[in-house]
Amino acid sequence: MDPLRWSSSPSSSGTSSPRTPPCEMLGYVGIEAVLDQLKIKAMKMGFEFNIMVVGQSGLGKSTMTVNVVPVIARADSLTIEERENFRRQIQHDLKTHCIDVYPQKCFDDDINDRILNSKIRERIPFAVVGADREHLVNGKCVLGRKTKWGIVEVENMAHCEFPLLRDLLIRSHLQDLKDITHNVHYENYRVCRLNESDALPRGPGWVKLAPAPTSPPATPGPSKVRRRTQDNSTE
Repeated sequence: MDPLRWSSSPSSSGTSSPRTPPCEMLGYVGIEAVLDQLKIKAMKMGFEFNIMVVGQSGLGKSTMTVNVVPVIARADSLTIEERENFRRQIQHDLKTHCIDVYPQKCFDDDINDRILNSKIRERIPFAVVGADREHLVNGKCVLGRKTKWGIVEVENMAHCEFPLLRDLLIRSHLQDLKDITHNVHYENYRVCRLNESDALPRGPGWVKLAPAPTSPPATPGPSKVRRRTQDNSTE
């Protein structure tokens, strides 16, 4: 006899019948469920993350709304000694000209952030090598740049510091970069532009824009000159 066809009348004890599926346990319920929901929602909506590339005219240097993370591009063109000397020179120039790069010291909220960000600042600018091709090295496909003396592996810390830059931009500081860019840099830029408007009352930081040049009065056309001449002659 099919056990699903056989069913007894509901008992007073309240036990479920064979037709009733058992209740499925979903696991522990706690604050972790909220974090999982935020993660799923963020993955569905996607992320907006802007990166500015410094270079020749037309790349957007004058509209820099973002955080600055300096890098040494094409680092495979330098020896290890040249790369370290170049790094120290850039660090000296940044400090001399009071240029703050990300992560700024003023945003080191706690001791853990201070320790992590200090290690990052010691390695800035990151010496990186870009490549979009895979090569076979020791039986393993790696992303790198092939040269006459060998293959420069992008994800090998002995060759390139790209893993450090990737971890900074994506793994450890992505949300912090977005927050500081929107809440600090963009707001400062917005306040400066609003202060340049005549619509705001004068106050600290108020800047008056120079008036737009007025165009010279238009000269009367030939028909108007002829008409004025005729009117004068009739008088």
